[in-house]
Amino acid sequence: MSRTTQPILEVDGLKKYYETGGSFVDSLLGRSNTVKAVDGVDLTLQPGETLGVVGESGCGKTTLGRALLRLIEPTEGSVTSRQRNDDGTVDELDLTELSSSRLRDLRTDLQYIFQDPFSSLNPRMTVGDIVGEPLDIHNIASGEERTQRVEELLDTVGLNRSHAYRYPHEFSGGQRQRIGIARALAVDPEVIICDEPVSALDVSVQAQILNLLSNLQEEFDLSYIFIAHDLSVVEHISDRVAVMYLGEIAEVGTTDELFTAPRHPYTEALLSVIPEPDPGWEGNKILLDGEVPSAINPPSGCRFHTRCHRVIPPEDLSIEQETFRSVLTLKLYARQAESTTELVTLGGTGQLQEEYDETDPVAVDRVIRDTYEIPSQLPDTTAEETVSTSIERLVEAEPPAAAEKLDEVFVSPCEKQRPELEQTAETQVSCLLYTDEYNTGQPVVTDQTGDAAADD
Repeated sequence: MSRTTQPILEVDGLKKYYETGGSFVDSLLGRSNTVKAVDGVDLTLQPGETLGVVGESGCGKTTLGRALLRLIEPTEGSVTSRQRNDDGTVDELDLTELSSSRLRDLRTDLQYIFQDPFSSLNPRMTVGDIVGEPLDIHNIASGEERTQRVEELLDTVGLNRSHAYRYPHEFSGGQRQRIGIARALAVDPEVIICDEPVSALDVSVQAQILNLLSNLQEEFDLSYIFIAHDLSVVEHISDRVAVMYLGEIAEVGTTDELFTAPRHPYTEALLSVIPEPDPGWEGNKILLDGEVPSAINPPSGCRFHTRCHRVIPPEDLSIEQETFRSVLTLKLYARQAESTTELVTLGGTGQLQEEYDETDPVAVDRVIRDTYEIPSQLPDTTAEETVSTSIERLVEAEPPAAAEKLDEVFVSPCEKQRPELEQTAETQVSCLLYTDEYNTGQPVVTDQTGDAAADD
């Protein structure tokens, strides 16, 4: 990987919002919802580098990749492409401001490999026409020169020249993905965005495609943005990794630094569950509470605080972090539950609860504390009184009333402050634990060398 002072691709404040949930009339009346699929992403890609982008399903990885090249129109932000001329000068082009014709010309430098090798190829076109179509669109080659170029591309990706006269349905998944790679290489690009190019393939075929991409990068000096959900794949191919959560970047760092000592709690949780090839391996897994929140109404402050195992307690409460996490989970679930029974179900740890009287405050208190693993007596007087009163409200009213009481005391800074990407000694991380106000100077993560690490 070559390094320069200027990245070949620079993303600044990129956003992509969708309007959903209503008809045209609903939109006029303000009833539609906004899905914040990508919400203010900053990234850089260096020449010759592979930047991995990872995260759980629905975090916005694919939307980010497509918005980068304007396959879908971004809502806001800029994407700067730097093109080096023969005389050594550099042209900076903001892709979001280019006209359609100028953008089409620039696609000779920026290409995309799609996730599904079965649906990304036109079944009515031969392989030769699929690979040769970019040559036609950009007037790169025609006639005998075009045929020769197509055959060379098929050779490059490990296919036979005779395959040019066959149709996509005659090939396996791995062969189809090779065809997609050949199509992307046809215009001699500088940057290729690979959108989960091996996720639909068998494991043995995945290794072949990954090795092919690595060899092509070295041969043609390509730069990749490699989108994936499988961190073992990302670790194998990437120079740097960006971790996404709910439309935002949680952490960015070199592959070695991020996999050895992740800084963001979300990255730490992802990496903790990658299995080792050892039948007796148990590991130190971090299992996150709940589901990924909706991108229609993302949480305030840090978007990960609803599931974070290292959420920051209020400064004026004398309470252990683990206990505060339990109470915070109770508060979050109480906001959405319609009854005490539902609240107990939402917070269940997998153990069956004995029958209890929902009108008996003592019984409800015992069941709620047992379900959410809250001690029977909290050492902090204010915290104990608040929890006890909130549980009493479950008997007198509905769970949202209990949540309102907890909200008087149990409010984390993570709920109120939206963190920015902070530069640490190793990585960039979006977490309040690394700001001057909340960084105590003590290490907040342990070295995970030797531990297995993650997949979503």
